[in-house]
Amino acid sequence: MHHALSRAFKDVFPRYKLMRGYHVIRRGGWDTHGLPVEIGVEKKLGFTSKGQIEAYGIDRFNALCRQSAFEYIQEWERFSDRLAFWVDMSEAYVTYTNEYIESVWWILKTFWDRGLLYQGYKVVPYCPRCGTPLSDHEVALGYSEVTDPSVYVRLPLVDEPNTSLLVWTTTPWTLTSNVAAAVNPDLTYLKVRLRDQFYYLAGAGIGFTNVRLSPAQTERGNEFCYTIGVGWDWQKGTTPIFFEARWWGSAEAKVNAFALYAGFRF
Repeated sequence: MHHALSRAFKDVFPRYKLMRGYHVIRRGGWDTHGLPVEIGVEKKLGFTSKGQIEAYGIDRFNALCRQSAFEYIQEWERFSDRLAFWVDMSEAYVTYTNEYIESVWWILKTFWDRGLLYQGYKVVPYCPRCGTPLSDHEVALGYSEVTDPSVYVRLPLVDEPNTSLLVWTTTPWTLTSNVAAAVNPDLTYLKVRLRDQFYYLAGAGIGFTNVRLSPAQTERGNEFCYTIGVGWDWQKGTTPIFFEARWWGSAEAKVNAFALYAGFRF
């Protein structure tokens, strides 16, 4: 159904312009690049790692990928005819040919010369095994829900002895680069006691610690960061996840780091 819908959209606009008297080239093409083709060949060969592809031979593997890309040409052509899709497949382009790849580079070069390209940042799914970013379609090929690891981290405070922030995170691999903690101005936070130590944590999260804690006091988030001091002690041995301040470069650069901020003030 997805292929029929997308093909209909690809047909309706050039067909409309053609019927309005414009000269519209209806040349078809075959998109032979992409991870799905490689994954299909890997499954046929029984491969499960990139090393197996290299041992098999990249040239031989690429040849099988090119062959695999054309396995369903006749089905696609019949499918297009049934949809009454106006397209000329007699001179179809193929995306893996040098001529096509060079035309793409020419387009990018033209955009660059006209100042239409810029460098930016975009968060995309990434496959470490394949060594490539993934499209939404490629992610859907093997998407599954998993139980993700999470950790509780204790951040000792500078101005309150034996007292720490209790932070919960589902991305522990980012802890080495964290330089601040934030609280929600609209939540109530509890200061609780466990043996001879005190911890600050969100009131709603006290039921998730699996440890019997004794509330000592409460704080609203918008007052919280102003009543507990300037920050946590990043130099103590109890917080080895934080590096020493020398990687900031200068004393001025760390003035606002390793502190607690409320909501949108961060």
